[in-house]
Amino acid sequence: FTISGAVKAPHYVLGKTDAKQWRETIRSCPAPWAELESRKVILTLPSKVIRTLEDPEELMKFWDGIMDGYAELLGRDTERRRVERFVS
Repeated sequence: FTISGAVKAPHYVLGKTDAKQWRETIRSCPAPWAELESRKVILTLPSKVIRTLEDPEELMKFWDGIMDGYAELLGRDTERRRVERFVS
């Protein structure tokens, strides 16, 4: 089994990906889709949308807050059993 023609995709993980590395190399990876990930949510987006994103940490903390608010409205624990995925 051989995979050919694969290209790197922009992938940010909250709390793991270095901000400088994100700005200098990762956000420019050539794949058409990118993923921004936290412990609560994964956003899958066209890469062109994230090319100018300077601070994915701020964005993902915002989304974690949204997910916590949603859980609280439902009367559920904010610690999720699994990550929620959104594809845009």
